[in-house]
Amino acid sequence: MVTGTAWSPVQMFFAHDRPADTRPHEEIFGVRPNFGSGFTAMRIPAATLALTNPRADATLAALLDRYTSTLLDKRPTLTTVSGRVRSWLVESHGSGVPLARDAARALAMSERTLHRRLADEQTTFRELLDRFRHEKAVELLTTRRHGIAEVAFLLGYSEMTAFYRAFKRWTGRSPAELRERALSD
Repeated sequence: MVTGTAWSPVQMFFAHDRPADTRPHEEIFGVRPNFGSGFTAMRIPAATLALTNPRADATLAALLDRYTSTLLDKRPTLTTVSGRVRSWLVESHGSGVPLARDAARALAMSERTLHRRLADEQTTFRELLDRFRHEKAVELLTTRRHGIAEVAFLLGYSEMTAFYRAFKRWTGRSPAELRERALSD
């Protein structure tokens, strides 16, 4: 739509497992996707990337460039294993309980190697997960889009009591207290 020409990716990769019917994916993307790859990505031909947008807006492009630069500055460093785990946690958010074995598979290493490399960086998978959950819980609770039970579920907690205890440990208050304070400011 942007370029005014028809094109298809060279390859498609999806982190999630292969669905029973892959025909919709093949119809939309024009290629047979790879599933269970541990990441989601699209390989686009260089010639497609070189196409111009006839409706380009220079002012909007400058604004979006500044915005993406700000986001990139906040992005964790992916040269460290802990940064790569953090990135995986962000990408896999909402798809069940994050497990070290799944992170290790996504990072193409054994679970034991993952634990050893994180120990070399003076951290653990549990600490990274806890920090991610804390940050994400505060983010989700300071908007009205999600109920407290939904936030607990999205963060991989099967029990509300476990979420409440963790949240109280992180912030010194309950999720409801944080939400009330954030929404009254």
